[in-house]
Amino acid sequence: MDWLLYVVIAICAYFIGNFQSGSVVARLFGLKDDIRNHGSGNPGTTNVMRTLGVVPAVMTFALDVLKAIAATLIGLWLRGKMGGIVGGVCCVAGHNWPVLMKFKGGKGMAASFGAVLLLEPWAALVLFVLQLAILFATRYMSVASLSSAVLLPILTLILYKGDWALFVFAALLSVMAIYCHRSNLKRLREGKENRMDFSHLPHAKMK
Repeated sequence: MDWLLYVVIAICAYFIGNFQSGSVVARLFGLKDDIRNHGSGNPGTTNVMRTLGVVPAVMTFALDVLKAIAATLIGLWLRGKMGGIVGGVCCVAGHNWPVLMKFKGGKGMAASFGAVLLLEPWAALVLFVLQLAILFATRYMSVASLSSAVLLPILTLILYKGDWALFVFAALLSVMAIYCHRSNLKRLREGKENRMDFSHLPHAKMK
């Protein structure tokens, strides 16, 4: 009956992922309608930053990371590493395609970071530094995110040699991230992708 525990982990993690931090934070900072009606149309960290500023974006990022950590911890507690992998992947899926919000969620980068932080801490640290470096060098958040998504399975092979469970975990997160960034890829090809302008970000105050 071990498979029942995996089902429990998957369901719990998926619905934890349904909690859209960006939507909650946006309301706390006085946005009267859904954050998904603004900017890129998703409740992720980047859209919150462009719409409301740095502080709400940091809060959104932190909450999305924490929910993935919580979901992964539940899996680790119930079924060890494989349970953690199921919990992490399902939480990211719940964030990206939340049934409670009509399947219109974020792109899963912060949630993925939370899961990777627990299961592959060295890879998480390397990717966090690289993503910040790429962002400030190019000012394209999408390029930084996609670079991290592509590099995650490669880093997993290098840092966790022979751990094929972690490689599958990394590959699944990578595929989901790249799929969710397909509109960004199209705009990058067309030269229409927006750069981050850190000097003109809004400064929202909490209600």
